Amino acid sequence: NKTAPNKVCCLTSCGLDIFPEAARVEVAVSLGETKLTGKRAVDWRDGESLSFHRECYDKLLNSASSLDSPERHLLRQASATAEKFDSEEELEAKAVRAAEILRCASRAICFTGAGL
Repeated sequence: NKTAPNKVCCLTSCGLDIFPEAARVEVAVSLGETKLTGKRAVDWRDGESLSFHRECYDKLLNSASSLDSPERHLLRQASATAEKFDSEEELEAKAVRAAEILRCASRAICFTGAGL
């Protein structure tokens, strides 16, 4: 039972909805003085959160060498802010694995934070 999409992929060759339960990457950039003309790989938006399907973001990173200089600069900036979100299935599998580890442990200490 999928929920309604709340984001759209910013890779221009995709542009499809991103559902909340899907694996995704979110980034932010500041366009500043960057002059963008012509066709772009990304629908860059100044100061906004940009969302990508995880597969689309990986495709973008792998094609970085084919981007022009201004877009490569923005991609480097975006990569520094990238926040990756697991799909519901991945998160559930990780939770099951963590529970297995804790069940098998005779003693456990958990340090939790933003990465857990």
